[in-house]
Amino acid sequence: ARFDAIRNYKKNQGTTLFTQQMKAIVIKRLILFKRSLGSAVILLLLPVGLTMLGASYDMTAEEDEGSPAIYFSLDGFKDLIVPIFSRTSRNNVIGQIYKNQFSTSPGVTFVESNKTSTDDINEYLINWGKSNGKKMYERKMIVGAVFEEEHYTILYQKSAVHAKGISTQLLMNAWVQSMLGNDFSIQLGVLHRPPTPMLKKSELQLATMFCLGFAMAMVPVVYIHSLIAERSMGAKHLQSLSGVSPMAYWLGAYIFDMFFFIIIIATVMLGLTINPSLYLARGRWAVTLLMLVSFAVAMFPYLYAVQIIFKNPANGVLSILCFNVFVGVLVAVTLAAYKVMNVEYSLLHRVDMLLAP
Repeated sequence: ARFDAIRNYKKNQGTTLFTQQMKAIVIKRLILFKRSLGSAVILLLLPVGLTMLGASYDMTAEEDEGSPAIYFSLDGFKDLIVPIFSRTSRNNVIGQIYKNQFSTSPGVTFVESNKTSTDDINEYLINWGKSNGKKMYERKMIVGAVFEEEHYTILYQKSAVHAKGISTQLLMNAWVQSMLGNDFSIQLGVLHRPPTPMLKKSELQLATMFCLGFAMAMVPVVYIHSLIAERSMGAKHLQSLSGVSPMAYWLGAYIFDMFFFIIIIATVMLGLTINPSLYLARGRWAVTLLMLVSFAVAMFPYLYAVQIIFKNPANGVLSILCFNVFVGVLVAVTLAAYKVMNVEYSLLHRVDMLLAP
C-alpha cells in the first residue's frame, strides 16, 4: 500500500512548480540573512545612520558668506610722492580735488609740473628716479595724474599691487566731483568670486549627498558577497541540478532583495526628516522616493549580471565598492561642485548617467 501511494504521487508542474521553487529561494535567502543577522542589521542601519549624520551637519553648518570685497584705498601707503602734471585753470580745479583725496594719507608730497607732453613726463620721471634712487621711486611714487586740455591720464607704479585701480579711482573721483559735486564718488575694488548667483549650503546639502551616496555605494556589497559565495561554493550548481529553474531562482532572489531594500528606503526617508528642506519639502519626497526605488530596481539586475565575473567574494566586494564609490559619490560631488561654480557640466552629467547602474 505504501508503494502504491508513492506511485500515485503527482509531481508539481508548470506554474505550481515555479511558484514553489521561487518560494523556496525566498525562504533560503531569509535563512541566510538570519544566520548573518549582524550583517543584516548593519546593512539596515548604515544608510539611515549616514543619512542622518549628513543631514544633521547640513542643518547646523553655517552659511559661507564668502570673502568680502577689497576696496581700493590709500590706507596702506605712507609718505607718498605724487606727481601731478597740469597747466590750465580748468585742470587746476580738478587737480585740487584730486589732491584733496590724499588728506587722510600721512606724509604725502606733491611734485607738480606744467609739462604735459609724454616725452617731457618720461624725462621728468626718469630724472627723478635717477636722483632719488630706484628703490625710492618704486616705493614712494605709486600714483599720479596728467591733466591736459581734452583728456586726463593716470600714472601708476607697475610694481605696486592694485596701483592701477587706485590711480584710476582717484582720477575718476576728481572728474566726477568737479562735475557733480562732493556728494558723488566712485569706489573700485576686487571681488574674489564671480558676480553670478551661487547656491547656498542649505540649498545644496553636500554632506547629505555625500553620506547618502556613500551608504548606497556600500549596500550592494552585502548582496554581491552572498551571490559570489553561493556560486563559488557550488550551492547554486546543486540547486540547478535539483531542478530549480534559473527564472525561479533569480526572481525569488529579486523579490527578497527588493523587499529588504524597501525597508532600507523607508529608514532613509525617515532619516531625511531631520533636515527636509531639500529632499522632502514641497513635494520633493516623491522625487526622492522615486530615485531610491529606481536605484533598487536597476541595482539588483546589475549585481546579478556582474557577479559572474568574480570567483572570489573578497575581490568582488572590493571591486564593486570602489566602482560604486567612484560613480555614486565622487562623480555626484564633482557635479555638485561644478553646479556651485556655475560651470557648464553637461559632459560630466552625461558620463554620470552612462556609468550609473
